[in-house]
Amino acid sequence: MYDYQWDPETRGYRLTTQASKFVANEIRPVFAPELTLIGFDARFSYDKEETRPLLWALKSQYFYQGVKVAQLKGTKYGQQLSPEFFFEGVLPLQPVDVAGMVRKNAAVMSLLVADTKRRIKELYDQDIARCDTAYIAFSGGKDSAVLLDLCHRVLPRSVPVVFSDTDMELPDTVALWREIPQRYPDREFLTASAGTPALENWRVFGPPSRAIRWCCSVYKSAPAIVLLKKRQKKAAILAMGFVGVRSEEGYARSAYRDSSFGVKNASQINQMPLLEWGAHEIWLYIFANRLPVNRAYLFGLSRVGCVMCPESSDKYQWYVDHIYPGLVRPYRDVILQTSRKVFRSEKERGAFLGNANWQARSSGMTLRDSITSPVEEHNGLNATWRAAGLRETRFHEWVKTLKKADYFFADGNTVTFRFRSLPEKAAMAPRIRTVLKKSLACVGCYSCEAECPSGAIRRTGPGIRINGAQCTGCLKCHAVDYGCWRFKSMRETENPQKLLNGINCYFNFGLREVFVEKLVKMRAGFFPWTDEHPLGIKMVPSAAAWFPQAMLIDADKRPTALLNVFDAFGCDAPIGWDCIWMALANNAPVVRWLVTATACGTPYSAAALPDLFSQSFPDLKPTAVDCGIASLKDTITKSPLGGERGVIAYGMQGKKLLWIERRSKEAAPLAVLYGLYLIAGKADRRAFTVRELMTADFSSAFLSPLVAFGIEPETFKQQCRGLESRYPGYLLCTFAAGLDEVAVFPDKHTLDDIAALMLGETL
Repeated sequence: MYDYQWDPETRGYRLTTQASKFVANEIRPVFAPELTLIGFDARFSYDKEETRPLLWALKSQYFYQGVKVAQLKGTKYGQQLSPEFFFEGVLPLQPVDVAGMVRKNAAVMSLLVADTKRRIKELYDQDIARCDTAYIAFSGGKDSAVLLDLCHRVLPRSVPVVFSDTDMELPDTVALWREIPQRYPDREFLTASAGTPALENWRVFGPPSRAIRWCCSVYKSAPAIVLLKKRQKKAAILAMGFVGVRSEEGYARSAYRDSSFGVKNASQINQMPLLEWGAHEIWLYIFANRLPVNRAYLFGLSRVGCVMCPESSDKYQWYVDHIYPGLVRPYRDVILQTSRKVFRSEKERGAFLGNANWQARSSGMTLRDSITSPVEEHNGLNATWRAAGLRETRFHEWVKTLKKADYFFADGNTVTFRFRSLPEKAAMAPRIRTVLKKSLACVGCYSCEAECPSGAIRRTGPGIRINGAQCTGCLKCHAVDYGCWRFKSMRETENPQKLLNGINCYFNFGLREVFVEKLVKMRAGFFPWTDEHPLGIKMVPSAAAWFPQAMLIDADKRPTALLNVFDAFGCDAPIGWDCIWMALANNAPVVRWLVTATACGTPYSAAALPDLFSQSFPDLKPTAVDCGIASLKDTITKSPLGGERGVIAYGMQGKKLLWIERRSKEAAPLAVLYGLYLIAGKADRRAFTVRELMTADFSSAFLSPLVAFGIEPETFKQQCRGLESRYPGYLLCTFAAGLDEVAVFPDKHTLDDIAALMLGETL
């Protein structure tokens, strides 16, 4: 909420009254154990028994009295540290005057604390009447410690504290969880558990990745909901969870609201009263109230998470490995054992484990063991699905969620459905596909049981049982990411390479702004081309390949109405490029890969992109990989899609692209409407739930605006409400009574109509 300035008098910092926006680099105190661990005791003189902070750090930079005195470079697992010092000789360190720092910030902090306590009470009062229970989430980190202390001062003692033991916790996190109840003896503390060892599920599901974070649902949110159901002795509940999420922790979180329904789980309202707090305010509260601190922070971890997390950095793994020797290796072994990649040297193995390679996995195509998607055949009103490993007993459980369905099994791997009409077939086919995914992959994790509002689903050992009488057919269990977390993690399409056909057709050129400019001016005259074409004979074939994928021309090479938007508002019009990005995310393989394989707010080395691309498609020829990545880089640097106003930030050194980073972008509302009509056409659908629009992978039928732009669900809902009000008849949204459905009307309106709406706007 506030910015800060260094304070030489206390060797700490002082909050300013100027409000602070999203800050990428969190401040953290540096204690004696960290300095000793990383070998800084050779250049700094300090009392190794001192418990107060000695320095402050911003990422890998160390500050003393507001001046940068040291920096770590290239901190990677298994490698020696490479420190750089900005002083001569040995620097004596005096500890931070914590009491003085707290005293100087007392006035500002008292206002912040009072406001947060008031907000906690408001959040509780506004929703508790519709909830069955409330709880305080505790993770063992600094944010959850502050959250617990504040909530304890405001919330009724009947509200318990819940810790989801993932079996991947740091030893000091477990130790703190055992200690913390002594500080709050009149409050109940509960432990939720998935019941399956983490390493076992890493082998069963495949290691989690940034695009497939099955671990959060399977080990955190779902077990907590199931635990609360049992505690309430109810088959279904709506829980209110107070969680210690802060917007400063990441770019995507900077768009959050402090109250969100159904984001992580359909059975939970997330209350986030610390959303606007900064790390500097968190530490001040900890010092002022003498809260217990996870010992891992004393050794240099900037965040406390799981032993091996797909969101963690190489630096995090270095610290974990040195603080807790031997703890990381079993997870790294599983990553290597489950990978299909053949390693020719130890250097290759190390490179795969670092540089975000294993973390970039977006499907099961790179796993040694994967699940092949069912093959379907249609014959009039009949449809048949074939899949190796389709278990009939498991299918008979999940098919209960369809309620009425006429089908028969044959030879154990084939199931045929009979429909009474083509509309029924169109409506039922997507649901049947989800049932088949679950039938192929379900191992009885708690995710679907947590989603079920009627209590019809029960975990039974390695599987589930569904009470058909209790099941209401609401299909909320189908809304679990891609139908089933394990299926999403391990799925391999029948022929994933066919989606990459034509990737060489770009000839290393991207979709450049100048291509669009020439198409606007020349229209149909752009085709056919000759040696005298203003773009030159080499660029024209590339442009001709990009244009239909960007939906600037149709199959007959006729310009679409989207071109009129650029004609009216200029070839750099943001709303036009938002529409192009939606089209490319759905039609251009290399862009689709980028959207589904990389995380918003995470920078990726440009040099590492070819290897990441090869990891996703191991059978793709190196020449195709190089061409695809070259065209992607050219698109980013030569069009408005890259840069400050675009969806991708990037850094250059001269003419060399160094890094790229997908950014969350609040796209123009009409571009969002354009995207919804685009995916309705691709999927032959008229309605979508917000939850199914939130995720996708490379082989998905469509990529929604939420995925393409990284839009936060609440922001998307606001945009939909505005569109519904401004353009009645184009969109209908229902965000009440537990529903989150968005419907469009492609039978009445086309993408050209949406472009016409844009032309009627003042941009």
